[in-house]
Amino acid sequence: MNLQEQKCQQQPIAVSCFTATAKQKVVSDICDYFREKLAQIDEVAGVDGLGLMIGVRLKTKKAADILVQCAQRGLLILTAKEKLRFLPPLNISDENIKTGMAILKDILDN
Repeated sequence: MNLQEQKCQQQPIAVSCFTATAKQKVVSDICDYFREKLAQIDEVAGVDGLGLMIGVRLKTKKAADILVQCAQRGLLILTAKEKLRFLPPLNISDENIKTGMAILKDILDN
């Protein structure tokens, strides 16, 4: 039995630790879903980032131009040099991601 297992037997894991671990899994799932949706857009050259801090490289279009068009349609994004940046809240719903990706896809396809 390693030190960590001994510690857990002596002091049970607090509910807050369990909740944090569960939330981390949810954030990971949301991140994977978000990246999967972005990968389906033809204009997207690549996706970088850490967790839900997501950077999107575009093939031909300028990030600043896309930012303006997205804002006009109600999708708030940021730019970082030549990338689009997404910083969604940790509790973003699948429906919000679908709506945002539909707006982005429509803008990038035109």
